[in-house]
Amino acid sequence: MDLPKKDKYGKNKLSYSQIECFLKSKTEFYNRYIKQKPFTPNPYVDFGLKVEKAIETEQYSGFSNQEASVLKTATRLDLFQKFVYYEHDLFNIYGYIDTSTAKGLRIVDYKTGGVKKELKYSTNDYFQLELYSLCLWQMYGSIPDKASVEFIRRGGNIHKGQKLFVKEEPIIKIDKSISKSNVLDVNLMVIDVANKISDFYKKEKWKN
Repeated sequence: MDLPKKDKYGKNKLSYSQIECFLKSKTEFYNRYIKQKPFTPNPYVDFGLKVEKAIETEQYSGFSNQEASVLKTATRLDLFQKFVYYEHDLFNIYGYIDTSTAKGLRIVDYKTGGVKKELKYSTNDYFQLELYSLCLWQMYGSIPDKASVEFIRRGGNIHKGQKLFVKEEPIIKIDKSISKSNVLDVNLMVIDVANKISDFYKKEKWKN
């Protein structure tokens, strides 16, 4: 197996972002992870990171009082940006949990988005928390008792010249059902995708 990303020891490494990108668009995957084209700032991604940072630090400068009142209701657990990993024989998975208890018995992922964008996090297409649960299972011998997405509604439209902002709406809390069975299913899916990425990568290298 040969994947585009390697750790400092030369072992293949894979993240949720890489898997999601590959499943969504092989062209985008090629540009981002194989050609490694310079990253173009994305105002929507930057806004999400700004929201996460404000919740983590409890520093709300740059947000109005109304926006801050919404952000203050987000769940804050023991740790923020907890690094997790899973060691497969041929590759490692790695990621960061937005907020969690010390050993990951409860995990929360913050998301921002516009109208109806929260719906995707209730589907099987969103498997980030299952993937992190797989990592925690190997690290600590157990999966989370509770995993959830906290969705913060975003207003504004960059394409219309509008500033992005946190809408004055309650945070939508989406509980994810985590079981050993669905975590193992995600593990098998990841192995399958890793093999497909490897085949794709080898083919593209051969072309060049």
